[in-house]
Amino acid sequence: MTYAQPRDFEYQSAPHSAEPRFVPLPFLTSCEHTQRRLNKEMTVRHFEAGQTLQIRGRCHHRVHVILQGTATLSTSLPDGRTQILRLLMPRDLVGRLGSETTRYDVTAISDVTAGSMSRHEFESLLRISPEMTRRLLHSTLRELDEAREWLLLLGRKTAAEKLASFLLVLQNRSSIRHPSHIRLPLCQFEIADLLGLTHETVSRQLAHLRDQGIIEYRGTRQVEIRDLAALVSASGNHTDPHDMPYVMQ
Repeated sequence: MTYAQPRDFEYQSAPHSAEPRFVPLPFLTSCEHTQRRLNKEMTVRHFEAGQTLQIRGRCHHRVHVILQGTATLSTSLPDGRTQILRLLMPRDLVGRLGSETTRYDVTAISDVTAGSMSRHEFESLLRISPEMTRRLLHSTLRELDEAREWLLLLGRKTAAEKLASFLLVLQNRSSIRHPSHIRLPLCQFEIADLLGLTHETVSRQLAHLRDQGIIEYRGTRQVEIRDLAALVSASGNHTDPHDMPYVMQ
């Protein structure tokens, strides 16, 4: 794990950039005084794929804001069965405010860059910054909407609808606004585990979407969405995809 100062990160929105970078400040607050304090207290940390950001049941005195890369939020049963509960992507907060321990494991599935600061300091900023508190509340409400949608996905949707919905999640959560090209952060076995499907079903449904002309492979894990409206219809949502709760403002 390596470290850098937050000021070394600059916003980059080039649509075909392989490694977009973000300042960890604007989406947290627009107040210059609060931004200066964040710059002073926040350290940028780099986690390699496979490293854990947090471990269930252990005390953690720092919170992280993911700036780049993808991590998984997962839990396990006493017999060893493990379930991925959520993908954590840029702008997601890692860490439970108001508690030193976490109930979930957070593991990087790609190289992850995160802004890290003391949980106590972060909570102090929330007490004096109504704007940060409001933005965190809105983020929490979006996560609640996402969790409700995920319950519907796992409980009622067909295999085809599950996979189409998953691709829409990735498309909406991308750092680039409304991209047509998305990267699959998980292999097909991991996607199957996340969606409660078999690997064969995931492979078959991806091939079906490709044969329909809805998506096209552009590499091992690169997918081009060629017909967004058809993908939305295949997901069972039948709504504007940009109105879905996964969109992070």
